[in-house]
Amino acid sequence: MATRRTDATVEAGVEFIDIMARGLADSLFAVGGYVQWMQTPQFFWVSFALCSCILVLYLLNDAQERI
Repeated sequence: MATRRTDATVEAGVEFIDIMARGLADSLFAVGGYVQWMQTPQFFWVSFALCSCILVLYLLNDAQERI
């Protein structure tokens, strides 16, 4: 009986590690896809537009504070 419980515990631990390893592999694959997307022109233009908007909002806020 004790051996059977230990085997079930070991099996559960191995299954948990397997699930965690698959999750890690999936997340690394997703990061790789994101890095690949970062090298496209669309990412450049989206980030450029976002930075431009932030800069314009900063300058408008600064101009309002001077008034």
